[in-house]
Amino acid sequence: MTSAYRKSAEMLAAAADLLDQSEIVNRLSLDLMAPGPDTLARAAETIERARAFGPVLVCCALGYSRSAAAIATWGLRTGRYASLDAAIASLGSARPRIILDEAARAAILAAATR
Repeated sequence: MTSAYRKSAEMLAAAADLLDQSEIVNRLSLDLMAPGPDTLARAAETIERARAFGPVLVCCALGYSRSAAAIATWGLRTGRYASLDAAIASLGSARPRIILDEAARAAILAAATR
C-alpha cells in the first residue's frame, strides 16, 4: 500500500512541476475500487472550488474509474450533465476506456444528490 501512495505523491509532484501550480489536492483511493459517495461528493466540491482559480486537472493513476467518477459527480451536481448516462457518454468520448461499474454508478448518483 505504501508504494501506491508514494507513486501517487510522485505523480502529483510531477504534475505540479509540469503545470507550475502550487495547489494540489490529493484524494487517495484504490485503483478500480469505486469511491464512496462521501469521497465523490468531496471531490466534486473540490473541483468546483478549484475552478475559481483557473483550469482544473482531475487525474488518477490509471485514468479508468476514479477520475471519471469524480468528474461525473461534479458534472451532475453542477448541472453540466443532465443524467448519469449523459455524463458517461461525454467522458467516454474523451476517454473511451473508462470503467464505471454498478457500484461506481450508484456512488455517483448518491453523491450527486447530496
